[in-house]
Amino acid sequence: FIEYIPGTLPLVFGAPHGGYESPKDLPDLDEPHSNDSNTQETTRDTAEHLLAQTGQRPHIIINHLHPSKLNPARDKKTAAGSDPRSQLAFDEFHAFIEVAKAQIEADWGAGHYIDVHTNGHAEGWIEVGLGIPGSQLNEDDATLGTRCSQSTVAWLCSEGGADFVEVVRGETSLGGLLLAQGHLSVPSPDLPGPGDGGFFYAGWNTWEHGSNSDGSIDATHLETHWSFMVDSAREDYS
Repeated sequence: FIEYIPGTLPLVFGAPHGGYESPKDLPDLDEPHSNDSNTQETTRDTAEHLLAQTGQRPHIIINHLHPSKLNPARDKKTAAGSDPRSQLAFDEFHAFIEVAKAQIEADWGAGHYIDVHTNGHAEGWIEVGLGIPGSQLNEDDATLGTRCSQSTVAWLCSEGGADFVEVVRGETSLGGLLLAQGHLSVPSPDLPGPGDGGFFYAGWNTWEHGSNSDGSIDATHLETHWSFMVDSAREDYS
């Protein structure tokens, strides 16, 4: 149920909610999650574009089970229930991420994990979650700049030497780069914080695999509005 495509770039993409398989003999979870439409497809397309541009691929981990059967973006009890097959799939999903992280640390010294999701918020924007809540993103740069250690990019903005505010919402931030391509993103230079709008700032996987506790692998919880991932838009976005 879990697919791992090894790569050579210091990037890992996880698609925990992109699966479609719903075996009848696997019980539904007590807290089922809906499918994040086209996250699996967008992850694969992005990998192909990275290959074309760099000659190398990112690491990819895809959950093929529907999130009503397995939700590997939560703690194991909530994510897999009591069925041993679902529990094994959960373990494999996260073990493959750890394999990829270890390879990146050996080859590159540091890298980045991106947990790929969709959102349906009315604002229609891409939400770049780094473990900083929207209320804190609404703060000024001086205050935000003190929050590196609380984020999922703690290594990048400490030992990695990067400026935290720039990483979060500067022109070279992920949101800034997406915005420069015409893709509405928050946080970014034009949208430094979400205000009162919808915003996911981190998920279980982001905390589990980011550098907030230790290590040199940072993490982003990437919540892309579904409109960027439909067939007519996915090629441009990828």
